[in-house]
Amino acid sequence: MLSETDLKTIEEGGDMLRPMAAAAIGGLLMEMLVALFLMPCFYLMASGRNNSKEI
Repeated sequence: MLSETDLKTIEEGGDMLRPMAAAAIGGLLMEMLVALFLMPCFYLMASGRNNSKEI
């Protein structure tokens, strides 16, 4: 079981790591949005969406 001094140590370390955790989570969310939504849109715009068949 955790003692009172262990909880104080966790709290002190948690205060220092909270901004870094927020930045990491925000970066992962932004990367997911770019990879799943923006990159396919850019690809479709760049490819021109030609539906005609070339022989």
